[in-house]
Amino acid sequence: MVNAGLYRLTLYASDEGKGSVAAMLGMISILTLAIGIELAKSGYFSGGTLWFCLINFISGVLWFGLVILFMRERKRRSRLEAL
Repeated sequence: MVNAGLYRLTLYASDEGKGSVAAMLGMISILTLAIGIELAKSGYFSGGTLWFCLINFISGVLWFGLVILFMRERKRRSRLEAL
């Protein structure tokens, strides 16, 4: 469900061709997933379950922080549009 919203926001935020924008977003998504998987894998092989859990915890905290920042920015922009 998150990807659908992300694709919609990205497609309508750009004046470029929709196919190009969707392809670029797909490549960025795949790259992000691959980097996350490799970090988790190397953490597990280097330090076992503790490092694996630590990397996942840090990822969750970063995700939560980004969601909070996104919501604050959205609220700020809606206030500016109301003026």
